[in-house]
Amino acid sequence: MPSWQETEKTLGVIGTPLVNTHSHFLRTATYGDTLDIHTSIPEWREKSFVQRYRVMRAANLIMECDEVRIFAGRRADNPEAIRALPIPPEIRSLCD
Repeated sequence: MPSWQETEKTLGVIGTPLVNTHSHFLRTATYGDTLDIHTSIPEWREKSFVQRYRVMRAANLIMECDEVRIFAGRRADNPEAIRALPIPPEIRSLCD
C-alpha cells in the first residue's frame, strides 16, 4: 500500500477512516498470553470495505471485530472536511 501522501497526489485518497465497528469478545486474555491477530477484508463495497480482525490464543478465538472503513478524500468546498470516494481499482487489486 502506498503512503497516504502518495495516494493523495495520485488518487485523491487521504486515508481510510473508521465509520462503524462491532466487536464480539468470547474469552478473556491476560498479561503474558501470546495472541495472534488475523486481519482480512471479507467484503468490498462501492465506497467502503469491511475489515475483520480475529484475535486468537492458539486455536481459541478470543475476539472478533468488524470495522467498516471508507476511502476518504478532501471535499472541494471545504478542504478540512472529508467525503467518501469510490474505491480505486489500483488499491483494491493490491488486496485481492
